[in-house]
Amino acid sequence: MKTKLALLLIVNIACALSLHAQSRVDSLMQIYDFATAAKVLQRQISQAAGAGEPVAALEECLRKAEMGERMLQATEKVVFLDSVVMPADEVLTKLRLTPHAGKLMAIGDFFPEGLPNGFVGQGTMYVGDYADRVFLAQPDSNGLSKLHCARLLAGRWTAPQPLPGLENAADIQDFPFAMPDGQTIYFAAQGPQSLGGYDIFVTRYDADAGHYLKPAHLGFPFNSTANDYLYVIDEAAGVGYFITDRNQAPGEVCLYAFIPNSSHDIYLLNGENTDTVRRAARIASINELGAGSEQAIATRRATNKLLAQCQQQSDAPILIVIDDTHVYTNPSQLKSTTAARIATECIARQRELKEIETRLSAARENYAASHNEHVAQQIINLEEHEENLRAAIHRMAKNMRQAELSQ
Repeated sequence: MKTKLALLLIVNIACALSLHAQSRVDSLMQIYDFATAAKVLQRQISQAAGAGEPVAALEECLRKAEMGERMLQATEKVVFLDSVVMPADEVLTKLRLTPHAGKLMAIGDFFPEGLPNGFVGQGTMYVGDYADRVFLAQPDSNGLSKLHCARLLAGRWTAPQPLPGLENAADIQDFPFAMPDGQTIYFAAQGPQSLGGYDIFVTRYDADAGHYLKPAHLGFPFNSTANDYLYVIDEAAGVGYFITDRNQAPGEVCLYAFIPNSSHDIYLLNGENTDTVRRAARIASINELGAGSEQAIATRRATNKLLAQCQQQSDAPILIVIDDTHVYTNPSQLKSTTAARIATECIARQRELKEIETRLSAARENYAASHNEHVAQQIINLEEHEENLRAAIHRMAKNMRQAELSQ
């Protein structure tokens, strides 16, 4: 009996020590002290292997600790603007974007009358600004969620097709967002390359190769040991967003707003700034990351103004002027089908011009406060786009009037 009690006591002590070590690892990972966590795990693995116990779970924890330490060495410097905690199911209703950025919405909300053939699920979908192309997650033959794209052709949606180059990745992919260039896709994935649950990645389409490139991990501070997803860049507003459930209660997430960088500027980690970098990597405080700076204040002001103007423009009708006595509000009111077709295109271009003008105003205000070279180049590009649009609208209006008056 004494021998059995002694063995039971030894087992209980070993379990207590193991739980204590695991608790310490968890605490170290939470404060991003990955180097120390790795050392503790290496000792645990050595002890477990010596006792003939399984080590697979410990080795996976070690992989994440070593990955976290590498990521810490390349933590990006980011100016944060704001953070808002909300229920996870309210994110899509709270995230406001300019029309140029497209839309993020539930699949069922985009297809309220039922999903087209080939579409399944009710996840998050990205809709381009012309609403003729969508990116979404769909199950592959193994039931794993993969990124797909579908297009609107001749009034009908094509069946979603997997993105070439990403279909065979050993992970789960979801929450896509496409940049206006049509080549760059941000998305979330969970698998062997993720530190937490979902991590945020970016990929770009290689036209020469005919497929998307191997996704790149965004690193800290955008990713964490928790779930991070729904990464968005609104170029018109000069603002980025992403969602995370780090440090949040079940069912809640935090929406972060930040200023996108034109170049990847990282912290140079040394013995004196280790704690500062760790705090920046896990976003311990957005105030420590520039939320109160003049640049952040100017960006918030410009973004709010731009979003308000975009809302006003979307609500205001655009008049179709034929001559002094014939002014319409809808292309269907025109007698000529050719004129109606041109008027529809002309209205779309006029709305685009208004958005460009609003973006120019915001960019100029932003540049006055920040003197950012990326913003300066953005102004030059927008001015060129504005000039081309004005010329195109002038030609369309002339052709529309001629077609209508010839009836």
